[in-house]
Amino acid sequence: MSSDSQRGDQSRSRWVALLCVAILVVVLSGIGIRLWQQYDPFFTDRPETRAAKSLLDKKSKKQPLTDAEFETAIALLDSGSDFAQISAIAILEVEAITVPARRARAIEALQQLPPAIDLKIRQAASQAASRIVSRKDRDDP
Repeated sequence: MSSDSQRGDQSRSRWVALLCVAILVVVLSGIGIRLWQQYDPFFTDRPETRAAKSLLDKKSKKQPLTDAEFETAIALLDSGSDFAQISAIAILEVEAITVPARRARAIEALQQLPPAIDLKIRQAASQAASRIVSRKDRDDP
């Protein structure tokens, strides 16, 4: 009977070890997937990231945006990428300050963000809109 109980103990310990390894693999996979989503190494290949970078490059050279580029910046506010949304906020703020004719449209776009957007991004957009409004009040007689 002692050999049967030893075999049972060995079999049970193998199953416990296998179960521990399986749990460890699942937990590490979950952590890996979460980190991948948070720190995606391929985010520069996304279309919204490329569009935001090209608009930022153009604004860094102090060139005014075309109407299509301005609308692209507004469309980037609705993208799922935090980088593209923050870039769009900065682009719209600079464009509204340098081109007074676009202030009203930029303020409207910054104030009417979809509710699904992150709270910090919504706050950044609200602050940018208020800075544009204060600049508008200062520039208008």
